[in-house]
Amino acid sequence: MELLKKMTKEDHLRADLLQVKYQMASVIKSLEYQESKHSGYFLAAYIRAVQKKQKEFAAEISIDETRLSRIIHNKEIPNDELFIRLELHSNNTIPALSWFLLAEKEKACNISTNKELRKKEKKNVHKTIAKK
Repeated sequence: MELLKKMTKEDHLRADLLQVKYQMASVIKSLEYQESKHSGYFLAAYIRAVQKKQKEFAAEISIDETRLSRIIHNKEIPNDELFIRLELHSNNTIPALSWFLLAEKEKACNISTNKELRKKEKKNVHKTIAKK
């Protein structure tokens, strides 16, 4: 408790950011993908860690507030530019590569489990190779 009392605001911020970073790393390294731990989940955790409102945070990284909300609620996939902005905003505490790998893990899960997309795309394949 004494150590907690001696921590500065910057120490708390760094600890909170590192917590987000290590949770992301855990999801990235795990063999199974947890749908609830998507990019938006971690983006919301990051915004809480830096103690910002979504509107204020959106302005700080020059992103439309509606788009930020769509990403947080897993309705839109973040792009490379956003990954770079998040890295820069965190002062390199959470690298763009971590955000990218998390998004790629989501994409891999979607590709392997999306039955509706497979059904839709099957209509575009007119011939398949023969099985041996």
